[in-house]
Amino acid sequence: MSASFINTFLLLIVLINMFIMGSNRIIIAIKAVAFQGIILAFLAFFSEKFTAQSIFLFLAVVLIKGFIIPLLLIRATKIVKIDPEMRPLIGYMQTMLIDASSVFLSFYISQKLPLLPTHQNTIIVPVFFATMMSGMILIIARQKVITQVIGYLIMENSVFILSSMLTGSVTFLAEIGVLLDVLSGFFVMGIIINHISTTFDKSDTDKLVSLKE
Repeated sequence: MSASFINTFLLLIVLINMFIMGSNRIIIAIKAVAFQGIILAFLAFFSEKFTAQSIFLFLAVVLIKGFIIPLLLIRATKIVKIDPEMRPLIGYMQTMLIDASSVFLSFYISQKLPLLPTHQNTIIVPVFFATMMSGMILIIARQKVITQVIGYLIMENSVFILSSMLTGSVTFLAEIGVLLDVLSGFFVMGIIINHISTTFDKSDTDKLVSLKE
């Protein structure tokens, strides 16, 4: 796969991060992060040799990142009756500006790193840093638990970028283990969201400050 092809799709990942930062609807953000996961699955698949393991891993990533987890999140919003608006602690425009600044910072930091010649023509490392910071920004800037779950999923996508694209291959058992951990985490998070909503009649994390030992 050519470096220009990889860079084009990695820039799309960054644009999706920016889109999520500026989105005020939870369902739209969930669908965007699902699309991001599918793009990463395709990039990882075409960067490897075609084997039975790579095909199985591709299908597993698409199924879990692109369909199962997003459907669980959408179902959680409906069951718990979560307000579809994100209710940001930091405004949407301010969040996008912070995220844009983190992208520039990521590219600056990456230029200072001693990368291999094969990786100097791609933007894998800066996009990894930018996506990781985007996830953290979303977790900090939004109140609702479910939007913070989306932030964690974005951060997991950044780890996937580094592990699959930079090394040129995916350790099969390791990646399957990570995907299963993420899936299990979403089941647990669904239970937590339900309990928070039942106890406080809201799913905002600011209500957690009222918890006492």
